[in-house]
Amino acid sequence: MAKGWLFFLLTLFSVLTQAFAQTNPFKNTSFETVAHIVKTQHPTDLAQVLKALPPEFMSSYTLVFDSGSSQDASLVNPRAIVFGRSAKFILAFNGDFSQEGYQRLEMMQFRDADMHYELREITFDQQGATISTKNPPQCLSCHGDVPHPIWQSYNIWPGVFGSIDDDIGAADQDAQFANFVSAASSHPRYKYLHARPDISNQWPYRDGGDYYHVYRPNDRLGRLLGGRSVLSANSLLKSSSFFNTHKNVVLYHFLRCDASQAPEPYFSTIDKLFQQRFPAGDFPNLYQNLATVMDPHYRATLELEKLILDSDVLSWNLSLGFGANGDRFSPDGFDMQDAKDYADSGYSDIDDLLSVRILGGMSAQNPALKPFFKPITTVENFTFINGSDTGIYLTKWGINKLYDSVNRFMDYKLARSACASIENQALQELAP
Repeated sequence: MAKGWLFFLLTLFSVLTQAFAQTNPFKNTSFETVAHIVKTQHPTDLAQVLKALPPEFMSSYTLVFDSGSSQDASLVNPRAIVFGRSAKFILAFNGDFSQEGYQRLEMMQFRDADMHYELREITFDQQGATISTKNPPQCLSCHGDVPHPIWQSYNIWPGVFGSIDDDIGAADQDAQFANFVSAASSHPRYKYLHARPDISNQWPYRDGGDYYHVYRPNDRLGRLLGGRSVLSANSLLKSSSFFNTHKNVVLYHFLRCDASQAPEPYFSTIDKLFQQRFPAGDFPNLYQNLATVMDPHYRATLELEKLILDSDVLSWNLSLGFGANGDRFSPDGFDMQDAKDYADSGYSDIDDLLSVRILGGMSAQNPALKPFFKPITTVENFTFINGSDTGIYLTKWGINKLYDSVNRFMDYKLARSACASIENQALQELAP
C-alpha cells in the first residue's frame, strides 16, 4: 500500500513539474517572460524588470559605447545588449536619464513558428509600463519591413567593448572597461548584469590568452544571429515564386560558382527579369544604388536577392550599408572571388550558410545532387580553419551544440564541383 502511494506521489510530482515547465515564463527567457513581469509586478522603472530576470540570462551580454541605434550610448553609460545563452531573445537598454531611449526597453524575439524576428519595445513612466504592438514603425525604420538584426561581422565590431576579436586588451579598452565595471556594481541598471569573474576577469570578454567562445560575446552573438537570419531567409525562399521557378539560378549564385564564365544570356536575362519586376520609373532610388555596382556577378546577386525577397530590404546580411537617399543596401566593395576563397578556407558568411540550406533541400529531391552535399558540424568547420586542436574552444561549455542548433555547414569545395551541372540547369530555367 505504501509503495502504491509513493508511486502515485512520484507520478503526480512528475506531472506537476512538467506542467510547470511548460507554463513557467522564466524557463526560457523570452518576450513572454518580460510581459509576465510587467503584468504581474506593474513596474514603473526599467530596472525593476532587469532585477526580475534570471541571472543566467543576464550573464550573456555585450556593451556598445558608440551606437547607431535609437538608444544613445557612451563609454560611461553604454548600451547593454543582453542575449542570454541562445540569442533567441534579445533586449537592450542604456544607463543615463539624459540619453535618448533611456525610458525604453528594446526587444527582439525570434519566432520558430514562422522563422522570423519580432520587434517590441516597452516604455516606462510613473504610471507604469506600456508594451508596444508587434513590429512598431519606429523599429522597422532601421530593422526593415522583414525585421532582422543589425550586427557587424567577425572579427571587428566598431564602437563595442571587445571590438577587436572580443579582446579588451587588444582594443586598448582596459581603462575604460575597468571604470565601467567599477561603477556598474552600484548602478541602478548595470548592477543586474550578471558578471562571471570566475570564468574571465574581463567578463564578458577575453583578456588575451585563449579563445574560448564562452567569453567571446560579440563573435557568439554574430554566429547565432547569422544562423537565425539564414533560417529566416530560407523561409522566405520557400515562399518565393521566383525561387521555386529558378532554384538552380539561385543556388548557382549563392554557391559562388564562377558566373563570370557563364554564357549569355545569363546576366542579361536576370537583369531583364529584374527590370520587368521593378521598373526604373517606380524604383529610382534602387537603380541609383545599383548603378554604383560595377561587378556584373555581384549586381546579379543583388538583383536575385531583391527578386526573392520582394521587400524594401535588398540584402539579408546583418551589416547593411546605406545607399542613395538612405535606402538599405549591401556594401558595394564586396569582391566575389575573395568571398569564394574565404568560404573555401572554411569561413562562411550568410550567403554561404544559405547555400547549405538550398543545396541540402534540393539534394533531398534530386538524387544527382546528393553526392555533392556533405554536411559538417560547427566543430569540423572550425577545426578545418584553425587546426585540429582548437575544437575545445567550442566544445567547452557546450557552445558547439548551441551553434549547431542554428547553423549548418558543408564541404564547399565538394559542393562547387557540381557547378557545371547546376549552370546547365540554371540556363534552362532562364530560357524564354
